[in-house]
Amino acid sequence: MSKTTWAPEIADCSAVLADMDGVLVLGANAAPGAGALLQLAGEKLVVVTNESARSSLELSCDFRDRGLAISPEQIVTAGERAIEELKLKARDACIMVRGAPILQSMVTSADLRLWSSGDKADVVLLGRDPNFGPDALVEATRAIEDGAQLWVTNTDLRHPVGNGRYTYQTGALLAALRACVGDVPMTVVGKPSPGLFHDALRLLDARPQDAIMIGDNPVTDGLGAKASGIRFIEIGNSHTADAISLDALLASAN
Repeated sequence: MSKTTWAPEIADCSAVLADMDGVLVLGANAAPGAGALLQLAGEKLVVVTNESARSSLELSCDFRDRGLAISPEQIVTAGERAIEELKLKARDACIMVRGAPILQSMVTSADLRLWSSGDKADVVLLGRDPNFGPDALVEATRAIEDGAQLWVTNTDLRHPVGNGRYTYQTGALLAALRACVGDVPMTVVGKPSPGLFHDALRLLDARPQDAIMIGDNPVTDGLGAKASGIRFIEIGNSHTADAISLDALLASAN
């Protein structure tokens, strides 16, 4: 792990992008060092998350409950971006949502057509679905076999919930679906696709070379940032990490 002093670089850059789970949040608590990062970055901080089960407003409230003042305008999510892309690319499609209730609400709020039993789906939108089970798997499989496009909020297999434990993410459900439908084409909205990174930079009118992304997943956070021309800082236990945790990353400046 590097002993580079990061705080001055974070303070000097035009945009500080940060992952949520495993970086700013560990389970039900704010991660050690999250408050210090907010103080250092201020309004230059944008949370870039593959979350699809909560809106940016809900996440802002969750952050507040953890003692972190992050406004909805400072949060970009894969779920909300998926809806924006569907509005542009599949305005008239019938959309089968396999995700949390908020994702279904986003579809109807955007005046998109939400699939119901008996409809022919044009798109299957897969997110982290707390009610995913055999019936949902069969319905999504049949829709794709009948020609529906597959859209996925993200391909993360899991995310940390604290105390060294993990829970499933959308990629785990995707693995089950692809076991049934095979290697079909799909549109991935979240990291490592560049869309969320570009959204974050636009919020701050910042250039990629003037931004930093802090994440714990080199496959999603790292590859996405580097492909977007953004410097990546990795935290975690990997031998490639710059620091073991966010507080360690910032404490290296002391």
